[in-house]
Amino acid sequence: MPQHRFQFFRYSTARVSQINFMVEARLREIHRIALLCRKGIHLRQRFRLRIIRAYVQALHTKPLVIGQKLCLGKILFLLNYDGTLDSVFTVAHESGHSMHSMYAAESQPTMLQDYTIFVAEIASTFNEHALLDYFLTLPNATKEEKIMVIQKAIDEIVGTFYRQTLFAEYEYLANKEVAENKPINHQVLSQIMIDLYKKYYGLDITKENLKQYVWAYIPHLFYTPFYVYQYATSFAASFKLYKDVKENVPGAFEKYTNLLKSGGSKYPVEQVKEAGVDFTKKDAYMAVVERMETLVDELEKLLEE
Repeated sequence: MPQHRFQFFRYSTARVSQINFMVEARLREIHRIALLCRKGIHLRQRFRLRIIRAYVQALHTKPLVIGQKLCLGKILFLLNYDGTLDSVFTVAHESGHSMHSMYAAESQPTMLQDYTIFVAEIASTFNEHALLDYFLTLPNATKEEKIMVIQKAIDEIVGTFYRQTLFAEYEYLANKEVAENKPINHQVLSQIMIDLYKKYYGLDITKENLKQYVWAYIPHLFYTPFYVYQYATSFAASFKLYKDVKENVPGAFEKYTNLLKSGGSKYPVEQVKEAGVDFTKKDAYMAVVERMETLVDELEKLLEE
């Protein structure tokens, strides 16, 4: 999820000692454990009752302290659950990773269970779409609660779809400068960012102190090249799949679960295409754009009431 919500993993010795998970662990080891926890830990049995149990227990548990383990049936979540809306969405999000991992573990041999980043965020954000619609259809939800949920959903689309696409284009343009043997310095890199914020948002970021240097504090651009676009593609795919399931398109849910079962057995673009999302076609992306328009319209209506 957008750079990412697992807040108890801050890579510091003090925080590691607090959680008593691996005292004096190296940063690489902590990172490896964080990835395992994000996906959920599959131990045995089928997942369906465990997922239900996870939702029911997690949404009613007492707030957790840093590092406390929440062991739900046979699923292990590690998170800071404090009863906030963000925590509820985090449970849904991480449950999606667990569902994905468990489906893959039950359906694929060991060497083909691990799926790529390209599809990793599909199941997690699929759950978030479903949870959002659930909140919006609650008969006793107040106007203020609906506004809060819709605003959160809009922020997620802006941050995950549009902003990550902006960063992906930035990465492409910056590397293009290098490939063409053009001189690179901080002014050149900042100007690319200034131009892109103007193109995407119509904003002059030079008016905000240091905003033009946003490229300098996004680690993905330095340590995991050409990574960030996958946030946007996963989000687009998950909403297209969710929209098909919600509208009862024949075979849509079976295609979605087959995607989760496929693990890392095929090329990711082919996996998503078989599930019903063809990234060579415009409608794969337009589902998110239409969702954004719908949410903005709903928010405007609520604000006018």
